[in-house]
Amino acid sequence: MENAGLRIVGLRKTYPKTFRRPAVEAVNGIDLDVRRGEVVGLLGPNGAGKTTVIKAVCGLLRPTAGDVFIGSYTLGRNFRRALAHMTVVLEGDRNLRFRLNARENIMFFTRLAGCDEGRIRRDMDAALERFGLVEKAKAQVRHLSKGQKQKLSVCIAYLTKADLVLLDEPTLGLDVPSSLELQTMIREMADEGRAVLLTTHEMGVAQRVSDRVAVIKDGRIVAFKPIGELLELFRYRQYRIKLRWTDGTRPPLALGDDVAVVEDGDGLTVLELATDRKDRVYEILDRLRNLECDVLELGRDQPDLEKVFLEIVQGQNPGGGL
Repeated sequence: MENAGLRIVGLRKTYPKTFRRPAVEAVNGIDLDVRRGEVVGLLGPNGAGKTTVIKAVCGLLRPTAGDVFIGSYTLGRNFRRALAHMTVVLEGDRNLRFRLNARENIMFFTRLAGCDEGRIRRDMDAALERFGLVEKAKAQVRHLSKGQKQKLSVCIAYLTKADLVLLDEPTLGLDVPSSLELQTMIREMADEGRAVLLTTHEMGVAQRVSDRVAVIKDGRIVAFKPIGELLELFRYRQYRIKLRWTDGTRPPLALGDDVAVVEDGDGLTVLELATDRKDRVYEILDRLRNLECDVLELGRDQPDLEKVFLEIVQGQNPGGGL
């Protein structure tokens, strides 16, 4: 793929048997691409294989099978050249030297990445101002807040101008203003033509910044679509029905496993119907017609990414083919 900043092909990783545990197949045949100019969110429950994928892309472990392409280089054949086109921001405080100040950290890590020292010195002040770190530029990193450390890490990634940016839980534990600032910078890096792979457990963050979302479960990609298509697919199967009971009391309901009571009280009940059959909606309405109630509202529920994610990982995909 000519525009791919990252391409993962047939990636497999099996951790061998030890005296403490049996062999573990952490990743089983993953194909994934991240194009230049886009953010791809890699989502999955704990133990799904996200960390193994990240480590393989970073070159921290050797896959059992498959390969990772960064630009036109592969980790299998051109390890050093491939990594030269990537920058990584890991979750937590592992990205920085604590006894160096912000400026020294920028120079240290950008030089390690092979960046031109003159360019970094010219661009550093503007980047520090853009990330709100000018007042902390000469402070040792150990004295910075968690949010400031994360912003400095992303600032360094921004200054490297790498073709591929890998962000592992970049907003975890940040306050709302700091998180929103970082989300803006993530989008800007993609808008400048870089490929960004983002892992996060914060569904709101993934929904706001991602162009496409890949969901990994049990070592396999079970969904990989543009965020809009994914939400639209589930929108057509989520309905909300608001009822008012004539005598103020809800009778027992036996409408089926696809109907849930999500609100109930003060003579009002809200039902949620999950179906991809339009005739099922009319069937429910016909059954409600025989009860002592008025239908006040009927509408499609617009799911957010959190609802979609839960449906996918719990194995409730409508019709498959995601």
